[in-house]
Amino acid sequence: MANGKHYVYIDRLKSNNNKECFYTGYTSRNVSERTKEHRANIKKHRTEKYTGRFKSCRWVYYETYNTKEEALAREKEIKSKDYDYKEGLIRGFKEAYKKYKLKKKVVK
Repeated sequence: MANGKHYVYIDRLKSNNNKECFYTGYTSRNVSERTKEHRANIKKHRTEKYTGRFKSCRWVYYETYNTKEEALAREKEIKSKDYDYKEGLIRGFKEAYKKYKLKKKVVK
């Protein structure tokens, strides 16, 4: 992920009773590193942090923006949407990734 980029991401969280929810966030750093920080909160049971209240965290979606303002506006928009909307974003992201991986295998 290039420097100077801004990311909106979704992590899938699971509670102790296996209920799922999504955490939508913003970062200007590496998205996978940010998710690792969320996982560290879970392992340390840092319940003062939102993600620390869950038993698992998996990065499932991201979008890239050139400006912080664009990314923060999109983060706010996604946060205002319901579970089904976010699930649809994730499903579309996974399908595009599968097609990309398939094309990459064919090119080798």
